[in-house]
Amino acid sequence: MHRSTSPVVSTRPRSPRRGTRSALSSTSRIVAPARRPMEALESRVLFAAGDLDLTFGGGDGAALINFGAGSNDFGSSIVALPGGKSLVGGAVRNGANEQFGLARLNADGSLDTTFGTGGLATLSFGAGATDLQSLAVGSDGKIVAVGSFDAGLGADWAIARFNADGTPDTTFGTGGKVTTDFFGFTDNAYGVDLQPDGKIVVTGVATGVDAQMMTVRYTTTGALDTTFNTDGKQSIDVFGGDDFGANVKVQSDGKIIVVGGSVQPGSYRRFVLARINANGTLDTSFDSDGLATADFGSAAFGKDVEQQTDGKYVVGGWVDTGTTDDQLDFAVARFNANGSVDNGFGTSGRTVIRNTGGDTFGACGLELQQNGKILLGGTTHDANYSTNLRTYAGVARLNVNGTPDTTFGPGGLRQFSMPGADVGSTKARDLELASDGSILVAGYATATGGNTDFAVAKLQNNDGPPPTPGSVSGVVYNDANENGVRDAGEAGLPGWTVFQDLNNNGVFDSGPGTFTSTDVPKVISDVGTPTVISNLVVSGAGTSISDINVTVDIKHSWDDDLTVSLISPGGQEIVLFANVGSSGDDFTNTTLDDEASKPIDDPSLSAPFTGTFRPQQALSGLDGTDPNGTWQLKIFDDIEGDGGQLNNWSITLTSAPEPSTTTAADGNYSFANLQPGDYSIREVPQAGWSPTVPASGANLVTVGSGQAVANVNFGNTNRVIPSAVVGRHVFYNNSSFDGNSSAANAQDDAAIATDKQALQAVDTATLANVTSYNKGINGVMVDIARLKGALTADDFDFAVGTSNFPPQWSAAPAPVSITQRPAPDGSSRVTIVWADNAIKNEWLAVKVKANAHTGIGSDDVFYFGNLVGDTVAPEGGSTTKVSSSDLLATRNARSAGTVSVTSAADHNRDGRVNVLDEAIVRANLGHTLNLLVRPRSGDVFGTTPIGVTAIVASAPATRSRIPITRSVLS
Repeated sequence: MHRSTSPVVSTRPRSPRRGTRSALSSTSRIVAPARRPMEALESRVLFAAGDLDLTFGGGDGAALINFGAGSNDFGSSIVALPGGKSLVGGAVRNGANEQFGLARLNADGSLDTTFGTGGLATLSFGAGATDLQSLAVGSDGKIVAVGSFDAGLGADWAIARFNADGTPDTTFGTGGKVTTDFFGFTDNAYGVDLQPDGKIVVTGVATGVDAQMMTVRYTTTGALDTTFNTDGKQSIDVFGGDDFGANVKVQSDGKIIVVGGSVQPGSYRRFVLARINANGTLDTSFDSDGLATADFGSAAFGKDVEQQTDGKYVVGGWVDTGTTDDQLDFAVARFNANGSVDNGFGTSGRTVIRNTGGDTFGACGLELQQNGKILLGGTTHDANYSTNLRTYAGVARLNVNGTPDTTFGPGGLRQFSMPGADVGSTKARDLELASDGSILVAGYATATGGNTDFAVAKLQNNDGPPPTPGSVSGVVYNDANENGVRDAGEAGLPGWTVFQDLNNNGVFDSGPGTFTSTDVPKVISDVGTPTVISNLVVSGAGTSISDINVTVDIKHSWDDDLTVSLISPGGQEIVLFANVGSSGDDFTNTTLDDEASKPIDDPSLSAPFTGTFRPQQALSGLDGTDPNGTWQLKIFDDIEGDGGQLNNWSITLTSAPEPSTTTAADGNYSFANLQPGDYSIREVPQAGWSPTVPASGANLVTVGSGQAVANVNFGNTNRVIPSAVVGRHVFYNNSSFDGNSSAANAQDDAAIATDKQALQAVDTATLANVTSYNKGINGVMVDIARLKGALTADDFDFAVGTSNFPPQWSAAPAPVSITQRPAPDGSSRVTIVWADNAIKNEWLAVKVKANAHTGIGSDDVFYFGNLVGDTVAPEGGSTTKVSSSDLLATRNARSAGTVSVTSAADHNRDGRVNVLDEAIVRANLGHTLNLLVRPRSGDVFGTTPIGVTAIVASAPATRSRIPITRSVLS
């Protein structure tokens, strides 16, 4: 399903006023999650259709989404996704930096941190004005966004495609982007839909002598589809004046319906509906020429269209009913399947909802309910708009015959400001029906400080019976014969915990607690202006933060020198304090708490700081996010000459546990009162047992309305089945293939060097074991089936060298992070990240230790090599060398388009082969790397021989300070 929206051509949303939300000096961009602190809701029933759904957005029915300090963000399109999630898109503007922006929300309105970075994703087309107007999501989860990009020579159509996780789809266009210019003037794409074969149909305006309604079809790679009207384009002229395409829908028969407005010279604009054959020609069976219009007696614009089950078309938009100033009221027309106006609808086929006002964007979103009623949403005014300039979100509901549905609100209309935003500052741009029948309204509003945020509201819609709750039930049993089926006589296992894995991290998140960092002490040098980072791993802390406090103990002379920030697992950075305390020293067990009575920057305070204070930036910005993962405390000392030490720090989290139950005496369990949607059901294995089924550990269940899903079972055997290393990968971290992100997350899967394999001790090396990445080896993944516990650096050994005798190699640089998440095959994917350039032009040896945490029966040792710029077959027998052959191969591989992750000549892994890659080869000419020949027996790290089975050891008494995080990733 797709949604789209389209403003009047040439109108571009303006920032109401540039705000004062600013980042403190030396801080990173702050990404504020959707809403304020979430409070427990009273049990209540809201009966009125159109009321805000108070289970959404932290208790007030709305979510405000900001993309960073100082950013003005203009939401324009929303798509309802399976499981109650939703995707919002729009323009993100921060000074001269303008981008496409996406945000994915959970069913409760919180940011879905498995998407992009902390739930947000952006994509820049370059320096210039950028607008995102409409979104479409394919059956494969890929996201297409359309709008415009203006580099100063006139705007062009801008089309981008993202992967389901929010990363740019580099198989589309160049780096996931395509621009189209028609006649050298201002063009804009406003609507998009996807064909079942993945082709992309876009409509909008192309400006030549006058404005033209343009519809274009692109292939799955972003090229113009020449099977569509011979050149991929269909330009429509209705009356000989300006024509504008606003939205497009692909019918089940392959025909394409386009809605918009056309101006008759000397007269006014009318609703226009065009139907195009699958080959791009106008469908002359539709109103004789493929074009149908509806005249409202004054200027009108069709903005969205839906087709009824009987083939009729319902078009929503606006009509100007003002006598002096624009009064753009909601308007709806219905056409018969043959293109004629349906006179049985409203008044002569038309309905106008008077006094709804609106702005130049008018009504934008239209949906048909299952019972045939019509929903229309957009921006509205109040009666005193000429003096107060206030705008509101408006949603209207019509009966099937086009009359206003007065059960929805006065005159069939609901108007409201987005909760949490300035009253009268709401602009509604799109409307969507959620899977449960509720109404999602998206747009933007002015938040505190004067900046605009994406805004999403959820409205009750009790028109018809609500979905009936369903249930899931099953049994946890002793799979004695380990065949994965419960056979006669196999007993149930009582007292086992079964839970709903809401964040799909594979761990039962049982709730709140205080978590203390072991990555201390950290010295703050008195030389230069150092930045110190300390990690803290949180696991099993619930699913959504409702409150967080931070306690720090820092010994430092001149507190005024320090800026201290908290960085969440999702990448949000909150400045706790900066340059406070004047000339005093130390922060002694200092707690930062939003509810404290006194701010830490109160000028009456002086160091040392002891007690509880409000931070300079509110920690509530993290409410609604997932607490699990690696947190960081960042300390920046901006003055040379005074040093100190971070002694310790901790965070106290309040968060909701995942729903769970305990198996009964017969091993049975059940979850009742489940709303329709998708669920991941897992068990918590008990000591001494190993799961046999499901292989991935998770039962993925879809619950329909009123559906009782039974036999969701878990088999276990009462012996320890050894874990096994089932995958060894090298990946190009911090490359274009993982979104140029240095963090470990699901995006890294797209950066796996699928043409490279790990070298093991029994093999002889080839270039298949060696990468040419100019950042060296900075990422390795190890997939472990039936992993027993959380891993840290103590569970690995790492060495680097170039000789054929690894026991003489040096210890490798310490990894930056070791993280863990589910792999696609159901095993556990452990991702190890090093700093860029830390391991370069040498071999890396990785040993996964056999111990109680890994569960493997013997050490697993493998190798990856790196020689920057090496492209072609080895030269010199057991040695490979960067030579003129590599330079020639790189030059021959140059391409204007994008290349895949396996392109040997893409040495900087930016998705292109160009002069930069040639320069990398030139800079490394003459460098060599020894190709290991069955690396000599003997443990790489000098303990036991390779291949000798080790006894599974108990947990070590102390653990290293490089911990594992469990990423919240789908």
